[in-house]
Amino acid sequence: MKSRLFAGLACVLPAIPALFVTAGQASAATTTSEVISSASTCSYVNQPDAVPGWNWTSPTFDDSWWRKGRQPLGHREAVATDVGSPQTVAYFRCSFTLPLDQKVQAAEVSLRVDDGALVRLNGAEIARFNVPTGTLTSRTNATSIDPYDGQRWQTVRADPALLKPGKNILALQVHAAGNETWTSGDLTMEARARVTLEASSTPTPMPTPKPVTTSNAATTTTAPTTTNAPTTAPTTAPAAPAGWRLLWSDEFNGGSLDRTRWRAYANTYGDADPYMLHCMTPDNVKVTNGTLKLIAQRRPIVCANGKYRNYASGFVGSREAGRLYPLFGRFEIRARTPHGQGLFPGVWLRHARGAGTAEVDIFEQFHASAPGQATQTLHFPNTIGYNVAKKGTVYEQAVQGRGEWHTFSVDITPVIPGDRSQGRFRFAIDGRTTFEYVNTRMSTWSGSDQTWDIALQLYVGGAWAGHPDQRLGYYPAKGGICAQTSRAPLYGNPANCPTRGIWLAPWQDSTFEIDYVRVFTPA
Repeated sequence: MKSRLFAGLACVLPAIPALFVTAGQASAATTTSEVISSASTCSYVNQPDAVPGWNWTSPTFDDSWWRKGRQPLGHREAVATDVGSPQTVAYFRCSFTLPLDQKVQAAEVSLRVDDGALVRLNGAEIARFNVPTGTLTSRTNATSIDPYDGQRWQTVRADPALLKPGKNILALQVHAAGNETWTSGDLTMEARARVTLEASSTPTPMPTPKPVTTSNAATTTTAPTTTNAPTTAPTTAPAAPAGWRLLWSDEFNGGSLDRTRWRAYANTYGDADPYMLHCMTPDNVKVTNGTLKLIAQRRPIVCANGKYRNYASGFVGSREAGRLYPLFGRFEIRARTPHGQGLFPGVWLRHARGAGTAEVDIFEQFHASAPGQATQTLHFPNTIGYNVAKKGTVYEQAVQGRGEWHTFSVDITPVIPGDRSQGRFRFAIDGRTTFEYVNTRMSTWSGSDQTWDIALQLYVGGAWAGHPDQRLGYYPAKGGICAQTSRAPLYGNPANCPTRGIWLAPWQDSTFEIDYVRVFTPA
């Protein structure tokens, strides 16, 4: 317990604009809910000179690397979660979810803190308790020792316009009293939040994909009405490279996706990786001006499977349209890629029995690890080992947006004509070989001649892509590593990762643009 030397002082709550503002005259029954209770779980960081990230108060911030604990949180007090010895500042995030079809009429937040706090709701400041005015840093102490020792509850009413359907965040930075030579030895943080909701006569509009059907690869959907017409084939077939003949191509010369060749996904494909952030939608797949565009966006969306996401993107696959391609052939794509952390473009061949059987990655890009570098990889069954061959090749200078046009390809040919048990894989960029690999055990999975489907994708987030809007230079893979060193960051803080030559997702131009896809067979 602290000294009562300051018992005569009181924490003064500054004037808060728009207190308990209503969102309109009630036209339906209202309900009041406690969305954050004294038993809620919150995330926290309490370490020396912590810098949690520039947008740590935002609902889109990825706090998976933070510790978590049930309220009340603190140290050397009656708490459910001991966060350790107080630092000058400790950071807390308490999340709650609001329904999509109801309006927020009013909101209020109550909390007790020791010694002082700055409080934000979805990034907007709503209150300060016992801390200085102006900008606060990781070394700013509370104005004084809290005379109530963290036992006094204080309440602030918040503008309901700050709240939104889906995920919301109450963020607090709790400052300890102290000076250059000492820091208060105890800490308390406990928060509650209540909202009054009214059923809306016009639910919040959210882009919801149409009903889905399932296949053995991924969930798909019928395309929007704007993509029903088949793409018009080019009048002249593209020239085949020497030694090859053209089997199939899509030049994307029409005004819509050819659904006899591709299907646009409407799901959260890839979210076996818990750090994936996207919802795949047909709305994020466009065919215009002779190219296919897979567009990543930062926008709230409810996916076809009911999951809520803050990002949308595009994915098309040939399997769902009934298109599979031969074991041996040349697979070629010409594309422009976006450069930015959290955007993961890729071109894959997936085995007819699933990518777990065999997968050929013609192109992938991991911007934060190596800007301007293409990664080409072979994945085969466990009997051989995953990532049996992999090569990264710098192919252009990274820019904040889309780069230049480049051609990526793989030639898959038998080592011995007519023998399907051995195959040579030759990867190339712009016609120049990047690496080759010979698989001598293809008979374990080569199967029928209809072996590969083609997948074109632009993921948002992922363990090996990072977050598009925060923690630059940091990947959550392997428990958290710096993208450019593959080592854990100093003190476990992602802010200590190097960031040279990289940037977050360039939302002004985050499109993976494909000029054509072509498949050739040996002449």
